[in-house]
Amino acid sequence: MKCRLLFACSLPCIALLSFGWSFNQKSADSKSKQAASSTSDWPQWLGPNRNGISAEIGLLKSWPATGPKILWRIPLGAGFSGISISQGRAYTLFAQGNDEFVVCLDAASGKELWRTRSDSTFKDANGNGPRSTPTVHNEVVYALGAHGNLFALQTASGKKLWSHDLKNEFKSSGPSRDGGFSTSPLIEGGLLLVEAGGREGNSFIAFNKQSGAVVWKVKSDGAAFASPIAITVNGVRQYKEKAAAEILDGRCITVPALAAGKLYVRNTKELVCLDMFGQY
Repeated sequence: MKCRLLFACSLPCIALLSFGWSFNQKSADSKSKQAASSTSDWPQWLGPNRNGISAEIGLLKSWPATGPKILWRIPLGAGFSGISISQGRAYTLFAQGNDEFVVCLDAASGKELWRTRSDSTFKDANGNGPRSTPTVHNEVVYALGAHGNLFALQTASGKKLWSHDLKNEFKSSGPSRDGGFSTSPLIEGGLLLVEAGGREGNSFIAFNKQSGAVVWKVKSDGAAFASPIAITVNGVRQYKEKAAAEILDGRCITVPALAAGKLYVRNTKELVCLDMFGQY
């Protein structure tokens, strides 16, 4: 099969690069529905199909001057990780003090269900904390810290299933030498695809999503502020009125998540859940 991986930037730009290669994976086009677990979930960066499109209906067509009703608001540490929603739970990464965490919240109330330490806090002149958005698939959440530590965690408890240190194992570095790993993992069939940015053929790595074993790896390009998407072109699976209101102060450059009529937005200090049905 001829496959092409396309990358879309997690910052305000798109289509940074693409490359292609051939490999055999019969189940990729038939089984890959991305990480979506239901139509009301937003289980990864840019949503169910990784294209920023939601199937939600009945949402507000216009907003009150003060914005949609705030259902809950919680303090959150530094970071630029987006929010993923799956089966009534919200997942993101953040930094607090000297540590970074993967956190799981009750999506309806904002109550913390568990947190798992992922690394020490990444510090950078452009902002501290993690950059990647977690990917939720079946009963596993896949998360990549800014220092390059990749984790597969149980969604129920945060227990570690497997992990990889991209820097030490694959000679990887963050974008712009060490700008912090920013890519968001992609589920494709039985694989977890990660833009590792490693030398000596370790630029892009496919892991077995269940065991974490390396299935294949290609290229020797450096990492970018980008995440892969998969598309189907000509039958071939390829890896390749506006509303506004001031809800949060300060820097807010993460991608929002929309699930079950609720919009989840975060900055470097807080996470806010908004009612987009307008039933109030």
